[in-house]
Amino acid sequence: MAKRKFEKNETIDEVCYILNGTVRTSKKGEPYWQGQFKIDKDTVLWAKLWNSLDAEKNRVEKYKKILTANKAVRVRGVIEFYNDEPSITISDVIEAKEFDLSRFINKSPYDKEEMIKEFDKFTDSIKDEDYRKLLKCFRESEVFEKYSLAPAAKAIHHAYLSGLLEHSLTLAKNVDLLCSNYPELNRDLLIAGAFLHDLGKCFEISPEIGFEYTIVGKLWGHIYMGAKFVDDLINDIGDFPLEKRRQIIHLILSHQGFKEDMFGSPVDPATPEAVFFHYLDNLDAKLRHILYNLEMNDADEPFIRTPKPLELLIYRVEKNYLKEENITKKERKSLFEED
Repeated sequence: MAKRKFEKNETIDEVCYILNGTVRTSKKGEPYWQGQFKIDKDTVLWAKLWNSLDAEKNRVEKYKKILTANKAVRVRGVIEFYNDEPSITISDVIEAKEFDLSRFINKSPYDKEEMIKEFDKFTDSIKDEDYRKLLKCFRESEVFEKYSLAPAAKAIHHAYLSGLLEHSLTLAKNVDLLCSNYPELNRDLLIAGAFLHDLGKCFEISPEIGFEYTIVGKLWGHIYMGAKFVDDLINDIGDFPLEKRRQIIHLILSHQGFKEDMFGSPVDPATPEAVFFHYLDNLDAKLRHILYNLEMNDADEPFIRTPKPLELLIYRVEKNYLKEENITKKERKSLFEED
């Protein structure tokens, strides 16, 4: 589904999901409500409710108990534009009694159960008995179900249900594709790391609509929680070699790169596997971010600018003006000649 388009002064009358909102004060000293509505799986709009509309006064006091986060409401209003972005000016809002939550939340394009089967195949392919046992213990834990449903991020990449499992599987596949070029690397350690490096995100990010950060997610972060969980699993196994414990925990702690980059890793990658894995992880996250934004932006322009954290100007091959079918039969005199 693509991001929905709107026209100026278009009327809205439908069920939306409130992601957040707060009462603010205008320059004239009047209260107003401002927040974000999820319109469908791919569309989020800012919305405002003014305190006065036509003859109606004190509207903020009337509606503020309805306009609370994490609930569905039926909204009536008008689309207005600010800085070329659509928003809703609310005329009326009531609590929604019947609605389908699935219309507001994305999930992986890949079947979750099929991805779990792939996880099991990768686990069985590990020759190292200790790393294989570690993944099997993880698979049998109560946390695995949370892990298989969790998004990989709130917004940047794989930000949908089962996105974490999809991201982890992609990394495992990429490990297999590239390790043949680097036979010095420990493939089994890297496969285990592919599935365990981000597992803390199933504690950090809620799988509910909006994918909000949990309290412990904000206080502790996924890197600490993932490393702690794996360390506890290893303690439960009991006879796990110390050096292998060091290696897998280091991979988790360093996977977001070098401390000077300030992406959250408490230690720099300090083994060939850790350096390899960091760049592999970063590649999948960044590329998925770019591909998602290319898919969602259908403006008829040859370039788009991706949002933070990348903010890159990306050339859209399918939108360029030099498509083979559009090239005229005239002989092009220069590579730099524009149609």
